[in-house]
Amino acid sequence: MSDIEEKRASYPRVSDIISRQNASELRSVPLDILANACIRGQKVHDYCTAWIKNLWVTDIEQEYQPYFEAFVAWATENVAEGCFTSIRLYYDQRQFTGEFDMIVKLKKG
Repeated sequence: MSDIEEKRASYPRVSDIISRQNASELRSVPLDILANACIRGQKVHDYCTAWIKNLWVTDIEQEYQPYFEAFVAWATENVAEGCFTSIRLYYDQRQFTGEFDMIVKLKKG
């Protein structure tokens, strides 16, 4: 591991920074609700990423279908092209890191 990679490994993630701001609100949410939301978010994210990459999307669990269908409807109407998905970026000057979900080129704008 290079010096910069080693240094970057210690950078806080944007999601960690944001979660500190929401910590008091999240404490009141039962852990099983948070865990299910995390699972749902990851699964829906994976389905949407596969769809935008023109990969075969099959066997979507019933409980995630409405979220996926809403994304497909929005993307069909608004997205001209999927450009990038899930790339980690580093801001060395401020020493933090983040990973965006998706960058798309919109049909309008």
